[in-house]
Amino acid sequence: MTTYGDLRQYIRDNYSDAVDAKSTRVFDRIIDRAFRKLAKVTDWSFLLDRGRINMVAPFDTGTVALTQDSKTVTLTGGVWPTTMGTDPWHINFGANTEVEFEVLTRTSGTVIEVDENWPFAADATSVFTAYRREYALPTDFRKFMWGEMENYWVMDYVSPAEYTDIRLSQSQASGDPRWFTLFKERMQLWPFPDIIRVADFLYVRWPAVLSDAGIVDGTNIDWDEHYLDLLFAALDLEVARSWGESSPQSIQASVTMYEGELRAAKGADSERALTLMQAYGIDSRYPGSTRWRREATSLP
Repeated sequence: MTTYGDLRQYIRDNYSDAVDAKSTRVFDRIIDRAFRKLAKVTDWSFLLDRGRINMVAPFDTGTVALTQDSKTVTLTGGVWPTTMGTDPWHINFGANTEVEFEVLTRTSGTVIEVDENWPFAADATSVFTAYRREYALPTDFRKFMWGEMENYWVMDYVSPAEYTDIRLSQSQASGDPRWFTLFKERMQLWPFPDIIRVADFLYVRWPAVLSDAGIVDGTNIDWDEHYLDLLFAALDLEVARSWGESSPQSIQASVTMYEGELRAAKGADSERALTLMQAYGIDSRYPGSTRWRREATSLP
């Protein structure tokens, strides 16, 4: 298997035999840029991965004491979920269900702090609903491809702006989620789930990069061995762009070689991607009514 050390050595053999720390960092940046460029040019079959979101049921046990112009919420008759303050929770109170607060910290089993002061009159025994409508995506997430929820419930992708409009205008706050958006590396759902649910999805991931993973020379590259020629052509292009006129190979020659290898690799991988998607039961870019029907891309 080809390793990251092989890629560093490829640059040394063809362009510079420097082995000092600064040169190695430069080589690593070139490799990183090549990987990220290749990851974005198409949805490679070998970068397709599975994800899962475990949705949480709302919490509304007990009553809370609210003080005007205070962010502190004190619970009686229950214990706040332990994930409050670490996972994203929201909460509303009494009849003011359209006024949403974000839980910032869980001070104790009975005390939380929210993001804004309570603007209304004090209430010592207010009912409430705490819920989760945001869920973290995998750390290597780049692009959503397809998803299916437990019981085959349909969810449609909407833009972040559309999602905000729907959340503020829809009277139904809880139930089966019908819409989702992707924002700040999170999936946001509306309505928020009223019971525990599981949602599985397929996504295109980013390849591992040297700067984040601290990858050593002997680590196998995060790339399909069938397309090594394309990877080397991408390295040549990044070297030419980085070094300009001092590069042994001109930018134009590097671009020509890269584009030729890219066409060949994309043609070969499209057949593999089709076979893989069919194996997952996905027959088209927009699956049928029992599955999430819209493609979405995370923010860069």
